[in-house]
This record gives sequence, structure tokens and C-alpha cells, in this order.
Amino acid sequence: MSFSLTPTKEVKPMATVSITHGVPGVGKTSLWAYAPDPLFLMVKDEVGLQTLIDKGRVPNVQHFPEPAQSMEHVNAACDAIISGQVKCKTFIIDTGNSVETLIHSQVTEECYNNDKSQFMQFHAGFETSLPYVINFISKLRRIRAKGIAVSILCHTRVKTFKNPLGSDYDRYVPQVHEKTWELLNNFADMVLFANYEVTEQQKVSKGKIKAAPVASQAYLYPVRTAAYDAKNRHGLTGRISMGKTGQEAWANLERALKSCKTSGKQEPEVEPETQPETGKDAA
Repeated sequence: MSFSLTPTKEVKPMATVSITHGVPGVGKTSLWAYAPDPLFLMVKDEVGLQTLIDKGRVPNVQHFPEPAQSMEHVNAACDAIISGQVKCKTFIIDTGNSVETLIHSQVTEECYNNDKSQFMQFHAGFETSLPYVINFISKLRRIRAKGIAVSILCHTRVKTFKNPLGSDYDRYVPQVHEKTWELLNNFADMVLFANYEVTEQQKVSKGKIKAAPVASQAYLYPVRTAAYDAKNRHGLTGRISMGKTGQEAWANLERALKSCKTSGKQEPEVEPETQPETGKDAA
């Protein structure tokens, strides 16, 4: 048996699969609107992109005209990219948890006589849904194989982690079932957690000084901690400022990735000169 190996110099870097999860309004959609040649698929009620476009906060980027309301629509959108009918360099799904909701609806209809109580009984429906999730990921793999980057946006939630070595604690995780997340997390090259930095500001109320939490600058966190899920295969080590706009956030992320590629390590964080208003240019 003989093998023909591709010379190292001819190997092209694979397109990146990213997942960005974060608190509402932090700027996930705005960030990815500035990715190279983006194409958005809005899912169910996730129409934040259209609102941002209408308000002039992001460019009128390419997007499927109607939000996907079924897995048939999601699969058709993926197939249009795979076949080359639709062209892009970055495919953004907004959001992954809405896709999971569509999968659960399809499974409930096809496998449980459209009875949600049967789906939830002994959590059987979540197990039944896994092949559907795998099929969805398989389509994304085919898109990636065409050299198209894939980005999945997700809402986040706080979940208590059962710590076998000590006290339990709360942490941010994407708002999908844990088994769905296991599959998505394994598929992704980069998982970013987006959140505001919360500081305390002293306020005087009824003659008393009280400390009140204030959300200020938003950041992307690329490394997992006890507080949130994150990871990357690029060498990112420190938080990345999301600046005041999606364009600035993308420029900062791109600069951090390029510095890892050229020097093998992330450049020191550049802080914004002024703090943005909470929720501005965000979705």
C-alpha cells in the first residue's frame, strides 16, 4: 500500500468554526456582521440582525430574507451554500439554541406524536434528538470543507456545576442541552464568551453611601475558567475588548488572531480610550 502525502507548503489552513455565547445585548451579532463576506441565517424569532441593519448600526450584510422556522428551512439554507448556489466566506447562524429548539420540535412531531410530555419523559427526547444534531453538524462540516468559516451565536445561561472535588458553583454556559453542547463544543475550534466587565460605583442614597454594580466595557474571553465555557486552538490567552462598535470588536479579534499566527502569542490587550454605553450597537 502506498500513500501520496501533500507537501506541508501546500497545506491550506482550515476554515475556523466558532461559537460565541454571551449575555443579551453584548454585541454578538454586531461583531460577526463585520466578518469577511458574511452570510447570516436568522432562526425563529432571532431578528436582531435586521433591527441593527434598519437602525444603521451594522452594514446591510447578506442574509437569508426570512428567519428559518423549521429544520427543513435550516437544511435548505445549508444545502444552498454547499451547492454553491449562495456564496459567502463566513456563514453565521443566529442562534444555535434556536436551531436546537427547531430540532426538538421536529423530534416531538416525528417521534412522540407531537406530545411534548412524551418528549420530556425521562428526558428521552433529548437523547432522540442527538442524531438530528449530528446531522446538522455534518452539514456545517461540509460547508467548512468548502473553505467557508462557520460561526454559531448562542445565548448564555447560568448553570450550577456539580463539583465532585469541592463546593458547587455557578458558571455561564451556552443555552443548549448539555449533550447538544458536548457535540457543538467538540466541533468548534474557538468558543468565545462575551460579557460586560462589571465594576462597583459608589452612590449616595438617603444619606448613605452604597456600592452599585455597573456594566461598562464588553470583552471576549477565549479561555475556559470556572466562571464560563470558552476555548480556542489559536493561542489566544487574554480577554479581547469589544470596543464601542461591532467593527471595532471585529478589528480587535482579528488583530489578536493575527498576532498569534505570526508570533505564536497574543499581543497585550489594547484598552479603549472611553467606555461605551451599555447595550449600544449590540445584539
